[in-house]
Amino acid sequence: MNIQAVNEKLKEFFENNFLYGESFDDINGDESLIDKGYVDSIGIISLVAFIENAIGIKVYDSEIVPENFDSINSIYAYLKKKMNTQDKAV
Repeated sequence: MNIQAVNEKLKEFFENNFLYGESFDDINGDESLIDKGYVDSIGIISLVAFIENAIGIKVYDSEIVPENFDSINSIYAYLKKKMNTQDKAV
């Protein structure tokens, strides 16, 4: 799966689970998802489960930090880094 397909899956997941009628495109990619009330701690757990199950990327407990999951852009950067690392390991 390429990064663009991953981003589309993530967008769909957000729209179906967190936005409740709001458009994903209306979210500023750099704003805090937690501070803005889009995601809470249970939502982060849900997001991690989605990443592992639907996208196939292992998320280690030590990686569940704000630098990786606080905003849309930080999630995209984290996933891109993980995908690049997985590609190099193969």
